[in-house]
Amino acid sequence: MSTFFCYNKDKREEKKMMKKEIAVFIADNYADYEISFICPELHNLKEKFDIKIIAPTSTLVVSMGGLKTIPDYSIDEYLDKNTIDFKIDMLLLCGGTIWSEKKYNLLRFDKMSLTYESEQEEITQRYKNLKSKVEAEEKKTKSTNQFLETIQKYEKVTELNRSMLCELIDSIHVYQAEGMGKNRQQRVEINYRFLAGSQCNIT
Repeated sequence: MSTFFCYNKDKREEKKMMKKEIAVFIADNYADYEISFICPELHNLKEKFDIKIIAPTSTLVVSMGGLKTIPDYSIDEYLDKNTIDFKIDMLLLCGGTIWSEKKYNLLRFDKMSLTYESEQEEITQRYKNLKSKVEAEEKKTKSTNQFLETIQKYEKVTELNRSMLCELIDSIHVYQAEGMGKNRQQRVEINYRFLAGSQCNIT
C-alpha cells in the first residue's frame, strides 16, 4: 500500500496563524521507507507543521526495516484528544501489512477515516456552491456589458422603432386594466434583454 494523504483545506479564521497539525498513522511492519521521504521535509518546516505519530496502540511499533518507534498517541487517545474540535490539517497513512491483516480492531480508525471523508464531501459541496455563485455573477456581468454596448448605439435617438425594440427588449406584458374613469389603471411590464430580472413597470 502506498502512502495516502487526506488534506483538509477548510480552515477557521482563528487558526490561520497556528501550526498545521499532521497526523502520521503507523503500525507494526509499517513501510518505513515511505515516510522517510516526507517526514524530514515536514520536520524542516516545524515552525509551520506539528507532526504527531499515531498507532493502533501506544506501545512500541516496529517497522519492516526493524526501526522502533514510540507513537505520540494511540488511535483512541488521539480521537479523545480531538473530540471537541476534530479538525486535522493532514492525515498521512503509511503503507504496511496492517492493511491486509486482521491484527487490530480498527473501528475507531474507521470512524476517523469516515470523519475525513465527510469533511471532504462538505468541502467539495461548498466549492461547487461557490463556483456556481461565481459563474452566476460572471454571467450577470457579461449580460450587463452586452446591454450597455447595445444601448450605447441608441443614446441619441429621439423616437423608438421596431429594430430598436427587438434588440433591447425581451418581452412586454400588458395587464388587465383596473378601476373606472380617472381611477382606471393598467400595468405594463417591460423585460429587457441581457438583464435577467430587470424590469420596468409602468402603471
